[in-house]
Amino acid sequence: FGNTNLKPEKTVAYEFGVSKQMFEDYVVNLSIYSKNITNLLGTRTYFSGEFSESGEYFWETWTKHINEDFAYNNGVEIQLRKKGGKNFYGEINYTYAVAEGSSSGPLQRVGAEEANKQSLKFFPLDFDQRHTVNANAIYRLNKNEGFKVGDMYPLQNTRLSIIFNYGSGLPYTKGIRGPAEPYEINNKRLPETYNIDLKIDKTFNLGSFTLRPYLEIYNLLDTENVLYVDPDTGKPDFSYGHTKEWAANPLNWSAPRLIYLGTRFNFN
Repeated sequence: FGNTNLKPEKTVAYEFGVSKQMFEDYVVNLSIYSKNITNLLGTRTYFSGEFSESGEYFWETWTKHINEDFAYNNGVEIQLRKKGGKNFYGEINYTYAVAEGSSSGPLQRVGAEEANKQSLKFFPLDFDQRHTVNANAIYRLNKNEGFKVGDMYPLQNTRLSIIFNYGSGLPYTKGIRGPAEPYEINNKRLPETYNIDLKIDKTFNLGSFTLRPYLEIYNLLDTENVLYVDPDTGKPDFSYGHTKEWAANPLNWSAPRLIYLGTRFNFN
């Protein structure tokens, strides 16, 4: 049910940063941030019931939106960036962050009281990725650079870029539990993930337009990153009572290696 007395969500955020130039082209950036959110939209389930004339007890539940959930997101980010250069430039950054709260969304705790699930307290949110690393490096050969064949430079105006991403495992809620094991939301974590993309292009200046053939390879190492697991087994390809073919949904993993080969035309 809706609630006409809902309050607006409130966010208080702080961020502090410092930047330091090292040598001529390198810059180090450090930032620390903190975000606290209150009055998040949540739910509360109510129970009502009565005895019939025959003495049987009938009960019903109903749920209403209320402002009771809360969360915080604190972290620190370090970045090393090469601002520019004749041939090589790029950057790498590392982030450590903690995102915890009482709910990852307005409907996550619907019926929690009925199921005797975890009540209001901090737990890792669905997007709580503690460690992330992002890096990209670009190497470029300009005009009349690279090895020479006769009077020609076959690799001139060629650019190669590599993009790397790493992330620690996201949380999920374990399914089947023993009688002595309490219910905890997001009490397990998926495996870590990483990915490398490779892009190469070469520019040909042909009078009034530019021709740029390119090769793009996504997931260069064909890494099988796990994105979803069965909550009862903790595995992406095994579920109790089902065949492996049924359990191994392709959406449980990231996309396999993808290769694109094409050409771009730009008119000057």
